[in-house]
Amino acid sequence: MLMNTPPGQDAALSLETVLDLARTQRLSFADLFKVCESFNQAGKKAEAANLYKQWTAYNDSHPYLHMVYFNYAVTLRDIGDITGAIHAFRACLALEPKFGQAHINLGRALEDSGLAAQAIQQWRQFTEQTADATPDRLSLRLMAIQHAGRVMENADLLEEAETTLWQAVEMRPDKPDACHHWSALRQRQCKWPVLTPSEHITLRQMIDAMSALTLACYSDDPLFQLAKAHRYNRTLVGRPDTIRRLTKPVKQKTGTGQKVRVGYVSSDLRDHAVGFALREVFEQHDKASVEIYLYYCGEAVKIDETQMRMRAVADCWRDLAALTDEEAAVLIANDEIDILVDVNGYTKHARTKIFAYRPRRSSSISAAIRVLWRARSTSISSQTSTSFRPITRSIIRKRCSTFPAPSRSIASARLPQRRRGKKQACRKMLSSSPASTACRRPAKAPLPAG
Repeated sequence: MLMNTPPGQDAALSLETVLDLARTQRLSFADLFKVCESFNQAGKKAEAANLYKQWTAYNDSHPYLHMVYFNYAVTLRDIGDITGAIHAFRACLALEPKFGQAHINLGRALEDSGLAAQAIQQWRQFTEQTADATPDRLSLRLMAIQHAGRVMENADLLEEAETTLWQAVEMRPDKPDACHHWSALRQRQCKWPVLTPSEHITLRQMIDAMSALTLACYSDDPLFQLAKAHRYNRTLVGRPDTIRRLTKPVKQKTGTGQKVRVGYVSSDLRDHAVGFALREVFEQHDKASVEIYLYYCGEAVKIDETQMRMRAVADCWRDLAALTDEEAAVLIANDEIDILVDVNGYTKHARTKIFAYRPRRSSSISAAIRVLWRARSTSISSQTSTSFRPITRSIIRKRCSTFPAPSRSIASARLPQRRRGKKQACRKMLSSSPASTACRRPAKAPLPAG
């Protein structure tokens, strides 16, 4: 065995030594590949072929013998022994008839030998063996792999889920679902680099498959994140087929003693990281001035402690699971919500399309609350209706300016060169806006209360 061999010293081993190890079955499968690779890198392909030949002769019961024959055949082709390569490829297929790489390479070897008819026959043989790989079967196989990976992920079998989903990623790189979860799993396990392209999927495809939330931990470029969120919404969320605006006229409540009715839409009103953070926020609302309406759009779960606390403090609890987006929007509009908050964003089970119907009362307060809610988790009181400014591009830019300078991550390095020009144009547009004077306020200026 070569377990104690210092790194980089495999090529220094004499051919006689490793041949003796192969003959006496003391050269493992992994060490065989390691030594032969070092021989190839050193330009000693003939020695590598000789070692493969010796190993196959004395290790004929090994379960991976077909793989050794395949590498042996490839090495023989590299040194010009096409006849020996054909023999080795056929030996490989005798052990593993469905080994696709061997079928392809054997056909090429026959073609290069001037035997075009035999090459065609070889490739036809393989296509007949894989005739059951119809589009429907491949689709079902992909679905089975994704389901297995999903259950493994939910069971915190992260390593197993990653390995399983990688099969789906390479099988259909044009389908983003598997790669979306796979990249998130890599981040959860702190595996770097997060994205590892292969011959079946490119880095560009991997970045395109990332969710907006996963990308936030991958790149610190705010414009890139904004573009990704826009694309995610356009391709995966989309717009309702028919937008029926349900906006009702503004109802003045300031100074009338009427309560402001605030609605929260989320799939995480339960034992969840978001739920843990929200339950106390709801309890801190000024109930003398605010009514809380909670709209749950997550999976059906047994009522847990977190959800019980939320139900206890809410003035109204509604489950949206069985409703369409339009039906849910009509329900919210009929509840006469003054301020509607999307707690999900671009996360699992989000009901983003509901907000396209504008189901809350029309006012500039709603948009401002929604943006500032993400920045600061504070209680909402009767001061809310007069303390928030309308949302403007200047506010968006002010929030973006708190990001650190963009780093040259893989993601940003792969962006088109023209992005810089678009970025400058965007800045010019913002600076020319009448509301852009807010951008030049001191960084220490406090945000509005609330």
